[in-house]
Amino acid sequence: MLAASTPNDGSEAVVGTTHARVKIEAIDNVFFDVSNSDFAITWPFTGFFRPIDNPPALNSQNAGSAVAVKFSLGGDRGLAILAAGYPASVKVDCTTGAVLGPVESTSSADGLTFADGQYSYVWKTDKSWAGTCRELRVLLVDGTLHTARFKFK
Repeated sequence: MLAASTPNDGSEAVVGTTHARVKIEAIDNVFFDVSNSDFAITWPFTGFFRPIDNPPALNSQNAGSAVAVKFSLGGDRGLAILAAGYPASVKVDCTTGAVLGPVESTSSADGLTFADGQYSYVWKTDKSWAGTCRELRVLLVDGTLHTARFKFK
């Protein structure tokens, strides 16, 4: 049970799950089955903030530099929002975006932080990426994948 004794006001905040089913129990144990199957609960990802331009843009970046990855999920969802091994990046073709190698976990000196309504992750890029393109992948535990492409000089 995720919520009990809630007012009949048309909405309820639910935390702690990414999949749910709605069932309403009224007085005298009468149940109303509102959904017959699970539905996904996802956070309102608003896109990446500057300095990252969202797809389909190809961001230009110096290889070996740090990239400030900032985004919002409509509020503080805690710091356990990233799927295991993410954020990650993968080498891609600069023109087509086709994947050219394995997905690799990224590194950050400070890890994921939250302040002023934004999540922040400082992605440390590799100097050997000069002349290549990569796709940054941010997979959240709600199952949504968010990407941005970079061309390294």
